[in-house]
Amino acid sequence: MDREAKFKRYNHQIGRWTKLYEDRIVAFVDFLGFKNMVADSINDQKIFNNIKIGICLNEFLKMRNYKKDKFLSECDMGKEISFFSDCMVISYGSKHPAPLFYASLDLVHHCLNLANNNILVRGGITYGKLYHKENICFGPAMNEAYRLESDASCAKYPRIIIDEEL
Repeated sequence: MDREAKFKRYNHQIGRWTKLYEDRIVAFVDFLGFKNMVADSINDQKIFNNIKIGICLNEFLKMRNYKKDKFLSECDMGKEISFFSDCMVISYGSKHPAPLFYASLDLVHHCLNLANNNILVRGGITYGKLYHKENICFGPAMNEAYRLESDASCAKYPRIIIDEEL
């Protein structure tokens, strides 16, 4: 793609950012020990396969978000999912029916699938101002979910911490 085409594409993407922050339930989840798993995967095919399966499970979750069942996809109902490196963000808009319930249900299913492949996770769930559209995710609620996940008193154990405000 030439430089001018990239610039037009970039401007088109920025133009889609018409909404501001929304009130959303947000879950930030991190794979525990991912750095060590990657290092160990060089000499261990089973660990390499577990990493690959974990990433494929993430992709499956994302594809399912855009699949239309009956009339609406999960995305049409306000659910967004992003992945980067060994982290996952799932958010639901406040207009979604029971957003905390569905975010928790997603996490339970996904974490169990990952645990079956020897990948444990740690995360945080909160509610607040967030911009989340496809792979772009930022806002005060994201910062708070990350803070909950990385809290020094709980950071060494696999768990999902729910904000006390919820």
